[in-house]
Amino acid sequence: MPHDHHFLSRLDRVTDQQLQLALNLYRDHELVRLILDYFGTALPPDADTVAISLVDSGRGPHILVARNGHFVTCLAEGMVLAQGTPVIKREQLDRLGGSMQVVRDAIASDEYEQRRERMHRITDRILDSPDRLTREEFETALAVSPLLDEWFGKVFGRAVEGVFGLRDLVACIRKPGSRERDALREWWRCAWTLGVGSMIRAHDPQGRWEQLSNDGRCFMSFCTVSQGVAPIALRGLWAAGKVGEPLVESYRVELDCEHPRDKVDVLHSIASLAVIAHRNPMLAPQVREILQLDRLRRIASPQMAAYAGKLVEVLLRGIDEPSSIGHSFVDNGRARAVERSKDFPVGSPFRFERKEDVPEPIACSYAANLLVDFLNTDAGLEHLICATPWLGRARPEELLLPGACLQHHRATWSAEQTMEALAPLRRGFLRSAHRPAASPKTGPNEPCPCGSGRKFKKCCGDPASRT
Repeated sequence: MPHDHHFLSRLDRVTDQQLQLALNLYRDHELVRLILDYFGTALPPDADTVAISLVDSGRGPHILVARNGHFVTCLAEGMVLAQGTPVIKREQLDRLGGSMQVVRDAIASDEYEQRRERMHRITDRILDSPDRLTREEFETALAVSPLLDEWFGKVFGRAVEGVFGLRDLVACIRKPGSRERDALREWWRCAWTLGVGSMIRAHDPQGRWEQLSNDGRCFMSFCTVSQGVAPIALRGLWAAGKVGEPLVESYRVELDCEHPRDKVDVLHSIASLAVIAHRNPMLAPQVREILQLDRLRRIASPQMAAYAGKLVEVLLRGIDEPSSIGHSFVDNGRARAVERSKDFPVGSPFRFERKEDVPEPIACSYAANLLVDFLNTDAGLEHLICATPWLGRARPEELLLPGACLQHHRATWSAEQTMEALAPLRRGFLRSAHRPAASPKTGPNEPCPCGSGRKFKKCCGDPASRT
């Protein structure tokens, strides 16, 4: 049964004791179906929803469940039900016997330890190896996020500090020693936590993603795109599309700036607007107005204006005809799925011999986790652009691979893998744009001011390093 995030966000209306019953029912959809079937003959046939009382009092609180078992919302004590809504009272549940003994067992059972262990397992995964998070684990994290909102907020904030605190250092590393390996590992962990956290924070019903902005930029997309790692960037763009209309004005302001700082300022704003338009076609005219070429020509740098113009031309064509730009993204995913699944056991539903055998949903999930250089190569940029129509319609869990796919190629972290992912930062504009300036007193044998621990002449003072 799909997780109903609106229902979970309304659980703050009940007491802790009532919360346990509500969550027991929410996690056991077979139990809910059993309750609805048992009372089915007594319920009005035209009733779309059923209210289940959490206490003996007729004043509530109530949980509203659709006739198909999906959870709708939670109403606090005293909140009025819609006229004609049938109510299953708590005392009716308590009086049930025979085949409904499971109801009383669920109400009386104490599953606290199991739930706590499950939550700890998910939070440990997000903290330690977010790049190996499976689709199923992400769905669980998303389901419990309203209960761990403060924790997720702190983790996301620390991830933002970590990636920007370490980015300049890790981008300068050439041959990692023990200290550099620790920095690479921490940056890699923070960057992937940033991607996962963006998608979770985008579901915040209280709009606390508004706090994730700095210096006029929308952190939800800027932080992720600026790391140069395609899977992380796509997660941030999806999050921006999920939030949607409240961010449109922020991107308008960014593009009105005559002096964008670098390509990331242009790319994350334009791509995010495209995803918003795909997700909400009603906003497409507003996005088109923002992306008019007259506005982009005001950008002071001719090179940056030309870059923005090419992006807009392709993305607007994709908004008008989504099928016109999505083929290479799916093709890349199919090729990756065949490559990664060749060692899967014979008979596995996720082993593919030919690209034609890969279903499109699986192909898109593989493509969303493909490491490509979208900052410095045309092929990588095309991959990111072609992902925008899919990001506009995808569910967040679809950006992660199923556990059955990952279990056969679950590799451990390596510094070499992170160095490969950092190649766009090392080769591209970000390293030169953010390189710490050497003090006039920095001698060739003194420690490099970038913090790498090497001598200046072998790090930022090396002519080969500058190129």
